[in-house]
Amino acid sequence: MSYVSFASRENRLGIVVGKTPARPGSVTRAWTADDRVFDVANRRMTVTAGWQSFNSDHSGWRVDPHHEGNRSWLEVTRGERSKTTIALNDGDILETWAGCPTSKVIDEPLLALAINNRPSGESQFWLFNPETGARLRQFSGHVGRITSLAFAKDGRFLASVSLDHTFRIWGLSDLKESLQVMVA
Repeated sequence: MSYVSFASRENRLGIVVGKTPARPGSVTRAWTADDRVFDVANRRMTVTAGWQSFNSDHSGWRVDPHHEGNRSWLEVTRGERSKTTIALNDGDILETWAGCPTSKVIDEPLLALAINNRPSGESQFWLFNPETGARLRQFSGHVGRITSLAFAKDGRFLASVSLDHTFRIWGLSDLKESLQVMVA
């Protein structure tokens, strides 16, 4: 699987998965006949007919990778309002990203980054504050390279898909509590 996004139907949450990737940094693409929806409530795969997109809109955001010698970093731009630099470790390469400008969970924007370390082959999946560059949480669970990320429109969930042929749904409802513990 190379693509993941959120869908909704009659107040049910769905996860769209497919083999055709979206362009990097783009959560949306037209659904294809090969895409399937995992209906979370009914815990089964189904066709996309009748489902509507339920993705967070991060239009106007850009994440640009930069490399100079052994140093790598990302410049995150959100419209004309802000530009933030996020430092990467040696050998880290940005695979994909997704942004969430607003969330019912926390009163700040969120940025998810999937990073692959070329020497080790390890994939990392981080949640950042795009305004400050602060790392908020690391996710683990995929054993293959992460190829697509998506936030639900309400910011309560984050989805990821990997070359290990799995997709995962990450609940973010405890994010505010986790951040308060980290700050304390």
